[in-house]
Amino acid sequence: MKISMKNVFLVAISEYRKWLLTPRIIMVLAMMVPIREIVILPIIRASQYMNQPINVLEPCIATMNSNIITLLVPLVFIVLISSFPTVDGNMFFYIGRMGHSSWIIGEIMSDIMYNVTYVAILTAMILIQVAPYSFLADGWSIVATDYDRVSGNSTGTMSNLLAPNLFYQMAPYKAFALSLVLLLLWLMVCTLFFQMGSVFGRKILFFIILVVQIAAGCALSALDNRLMWFFPVCHSFLKPHYQAYFRKYVFSPYLSVLILATIQGVLIILIYRKAKTVNLDTIGGPQQ
Repeated sequence: MKISMKNVFLVAISEYRKWLLTPRIIMVLAMMVPIREIVILPIIRASQYMNQPINVLEPCIATMNSNIITLLVPLVFIVLISSFPTVDGNMFFYIGRMGHSSWIIGEIMSDIMYNVTYVAILTAMILIQVAPYSFLADGWSIVATDYDRVSGNSTGTMSNLLAPNLFYQMAPYKAFALSLVLLLLWLMVCTLFFQMGSVFGRKILFFIILVVQIAAGCALSALDNRLMWFFPVCHSFLKPHYQAYFRKYVFSPYLSVLILATIQGVLIILIYRKAKTVNLDTIGGPQQ
């Protein structure tokens, strides 16, 4: 059957609606607990200490460049999408009516909608919490650049959240845009990899591989080990791409965008080809 854009949109909207209504969506709110404790509250306390506002995007940038949050965000998202694509007794007739090609393209389109919605909700909740303490301009706040020096904080509270790798290299708007693109591309890689596990009937195996890769990559990034660049997760946050003081790449963020986009392309091709002959009995339920 030829690809029908009408059927593609019907599949995407149907899956997206089911995803929004799943009880697991509450985990998005749960994700805000570590973000608030690790990022938002320390920045707010620093702002209050200096009696200076922060840039409204700084907490978002700090969140998208935190090793711990980078570990948690994709893991929570994988749990959110673990029951998708949805499978029920009408699945055989549903795919037969829509066509295998239209069905899998619709599933991939819904994946994009999941990712954008997930990141948009997290970003909105962060902005709402920091809005009373912030300003909107394309410049870093005094809190971000000078708090550790002024307060005599030897532990580097702000430099750990907003490293010089970021505010010495670019303005906050650019840092936010690049961080957002890298995060969305990485989450899409996670989604497609997990979906490939679905169509190949190996969801649990692919989940384990993904979790191990994320954990190992984040550990190597924390140790500043060059082997980190062999792990796709390490391409998903901006901070390690730049040297601390010199305007020179450690690894080009634009090359990271290309790498993540290439991985997505390969996964989409594999999923699309397999979906034409997929065994519907292996898509849902527990697999290994």
